[in-house]
Amino acid sequence: PAPRGGICTVAPSSGSVLTPFNISCVNWEDPNSDLPLRYSFGYLNAAGAATALTTAPTLNPAASVILPLAARSIYVDISDSAGATTRYTTPVTVAIRLTKRYNARQTGSEDYLDTAETLVNTTLLNAVAQGDLSTMSQTLDSILQILNSPDENATTSDQLARRQGIREMAINIIVNNLILPDTPESRNIQCNLLAELTTRVEELDTPTQILTSAHLLTFSEGLISTGISP
Repeated sequence: PAPRGGICTVAPSSGSVLTPFNISCVNWEDPNSDLPLRYSFGYLNAAGAATALTTAPTLNPAASVILPLAARSIYVDISDSAGATTRYTTPVTVAIRLTKRYNARQTGSEDYLDTAETLVNTTLLNAVAQGDLSTMSQTLDSILQILNSPDENATTSDQLARRQGIREMAINIIVNNLILPDTPESRNIQCNLLAELTTRVEELDTPTQILTSAHLLTFSEGLISTGISP
C-alpha cells in the first residue's frame, strides 16, 4: 500500500508569478513501514499535464516554489522506499500580478511589464546561470504570456520600447550566459528558447535580430548535421 493519512498545504493559495508558494506536508504514514518517505513537487496545467518542480525526490516534506501562469494546481508525490506512491493535489491561482497600480504616469500595462522585467533580471538570469532548464522554461513561459498577450494599453512608444527592451534582455541573457553541454539536445533547447522569444520580430531591434539569427543558424546547422530537425 502507498503512503496515506497525511495532507499537503500551500500558502498562499493565490499569488503572482513572483510569489513564493510554500508547500508543507504533514502526518504521512506508510502502512508497511517502508521508510523513509520521499517527496516530489510539481504543478499541473489546465489540461492536467504535470511539470516537475524538483529534479529528484527529497526527504524534505516542504518546499518553496515559484509558479508560472500555466499552473492550476500543485501536486506532491509521496513515495515509500518500495516505490508505492500517493499523489496529493491542491489548487492554486497564479496571476501576472495581484493588483494593478494606476496613476498619471503608470498604467496597468506598465505594471505588467514591471513583472516581466523582474522575472528576466532575477528568476531567468539565475536559472540561466545555474543551467536550470526547468525553471528557465517555466519563467520564460510566464514572460512570454505577458509580452505576447494582446494589450490595448501597450500603445505608446515608451511602452512598446519597454516591451522590446525586455525581450532583448532575455535573448541576450540566453545567448551570452547559458552554458550547456554541446549536445544535440542542449542545442535544440537553446533553439526553442530563442525561437519563442523572436515570435514578434517587430519588437526586436536590428542588432538583436542579427545576433539571434546567427545563433539560430549555427544551432540549426549543428542539429541538421546530427540528423535532428530543429
